[in-house]
Amino acid sequence: MFWKVLRERRSTIVIGIITVTILVLYAYLNTRGTFRFVLWGSHLNYNMLAQSILNGHFHLLEGVQGPIGEKNSTTDPTELSNQFLDGTVYKGKYFLRHDPFPVVFHTIWMGITGRRLSEGLVIVVAAFGCVVVLFALLKSLEAAMSPASNRMQPEESHASRNSTTAGSERDKSTSIFTPPDWLKWYFVGGFALCGAQLFMISRPIIYHESIVVAGLATLLGAYFFLRHIQSHGNTVLLTISGTCFGCAFMARSLTVLYFGLFGALLLSLWIRRKGVLRTLVKECCAFGGPGLATVVALGMYNYARFDNFFDSGLYRVIWPDCPYVDYCLVQHHFFRIAHVPQNFATYFTTFPAWKIVDFMPVFTVRAYDIANRDVLTYAEHMVPLFMAAPFTVLSIPGAVAAYRENISTDVALFLGTVFFAAVVMLLTLLAYYYTAPRYFYDFTPFLFVCAYANVFLIWKRYGSIDRFRRPALLALGILFAVNVYLGLIYGLNGMVQTW
Repeated sequence: MFWKVLRERRSTIVIGIITVTILVLYAYLNTRGTFRFVLWGSHLNYNMLAQSILNGHFHLLEGVQGPIGEKNSTTDPTELSNQFLDGTVYKGKYFLRHDPFPVVFHTIWMGITGRRLSEGLVIVVAAFGCVVVLFALLKSLEAAMSPASNRMQPEESHASRNSTTAGSERDKSTSIFTPPDWLKWYFVGGFALCGAQLFMISRPIIYHESIVVAGLATLLGAYFFLRHIQSHGNTVLLTISGTCFGCAFMARSLTVLYFGLFGALLLSLWIRRKGVLRTLVKECCAFGGPGLATVVALGMYNYARFDNFFDSGLYRVIWPDCPYVDYCLVQHHFFRIAHVPQNFATYFTTFPAWKIVDFMPVFTVRAYDIANRDVLTYAEHMVPLFMAAPFTVLSIPGAVAAYRENISTDVALFLGTVFFAAVVMLLTLLAYYYTAPRYFYDFTPFLFVCAYANVFLIWKRYGSIDRFRRPALLALGILFAVNVYLGLIYGLNGMVQTW
């Protein structure tokens, strides 16, 4: 009886074992092998803000030391000793510069238990949540792109417009073939074990916490938007999507780009369907209402701190004696087009140093300045994108463009928006003066979605051909092995970093 049940549920058991293994790996990297989620020393963290909120204000309880406490801000390095790095000072009080949404979890936890919540635990839970939501998103895409789905909705398929020509030219060997069910598990596993994910988990600091929470909210927003498309107009799903994108904006203000681009997608879908104006107004209110509410909330939060709705505290930041004080705070060079060439090289062509340890090739990362005339950028523990997440090489949208006749127009627009959004985010980050592995998390989840769609559509067309399928399986196997190997090394690099 036992063996019969085991055989019947072996898939579930295998998935359960893999899930537990991944969670153990996450906990190991995050806690440096102790499996104890501790607080990040005396550095700024969301627990400080949570404690302040429970005391009825937004400034931190920690006092500002020295003459800097009498000023609204400073760029004088002599006044920055014994201050919180990356803290913000206004009217003699400390404020947290980071976007506030993750503090919700810390405030609730502290209010209920009276104890501080480990940022490392939040990172592990949110990062694993990204894995789960990515699986749900890929599963929905699988249903939307499957042959059965397209046969049920011929009026929405590109194929219906060219069926006569395509039918005469299509070879029998390229008939539609249902891709294997394991394909989505393959990509979810690749994301769960890639370097961009493991490095993020390996460092329990506030910078990683805000970005990984924003990443989870962004994936949720995309998932519910796709479900809205599949439901043919369910505004409840659209409202949830807008709320998730709004939460992402509150956790990482740069994700406002995603909110705007998915808003443009909503307008494009309405135009394509030739909908009535009342429908557009209804959907815009459902999607944009929650987003607008978060913008207002963030503006009120800024006003409560700095007497200005648009002041996030970025130019009041406390930095040690370094050239970036003048470059960014005085010259306002946080974002420059001139940064793009140097950062492009950092993101794509600058490889780390390799060495042999116990007969195993490994690499190490470092932080360094890059100066070129009047252009100054900083690279923190970077490796090229295709080392941090090798699967992203599969995200180039050629397959979507070449085989779009096999999916509905709405789904094709969704995938196009996802890819374009990731590219826009990457280009924005290239213009920033700072590069760091955590910024991979701003766009790599969307690239994994595009990579899955590309491979799915190619397999859908050529999967029945042995001379394609066998080399493809070998290539995918090698890619997965490389992805895991590089991911583990990158994660271990992050675990041993003191900063």
